[in-house]
Amino acid sequence: MKTGEFAARRASAPVSFPSTPHAVAWHAQHSPDATAVVETGRSITYSALAADVAGCIGSLTDQGIRRGTLVGIEIRPERYLVTVLLLACEAIQATVVPTSSADIQPNDPVIRHCDRLLLRQPPTAPGLPPWHVIEAGQ
Repeated sequence: MKTGEFAARRASAPVSFPSTPHAVAWHAQHSPDATAVVETGRSITYSALAADVAGCIGSLTDQGIRRGTLVGIEIRPERYLVTVLLLACEAIQATVVPTSSADIQPNDPVIRHCDRLLLRQPPTAPGLPPWHVIEAGQ
């Protein structure tokens, strides 16, 4: 997309959006083939991002994540996956706590209050809140 095309598209956008997922949906509708994210040399369009977020919303609600759920998301190298998880949780109106692998312990003052953990791999520590492994490409 050329600079002038981007400026014209931005000028036609609403002044503000109620949430980031709303902004992604607007861009997916108005410029579906525009690049939304670039990760490790791969370009992801707004259309693909919106579809991934919608699919993730379905998966998360199937896991019992609802408005007001406190979700711990393990930060991982796959930034696109983290972005999709964050956008899906925002759309559901779940509260998100980013966490590192080292923090995933039952005595962690934040982790122990999470309603659900979204992890890279099964945890080794017993006594954690309910968890689900989210793999890249899932």
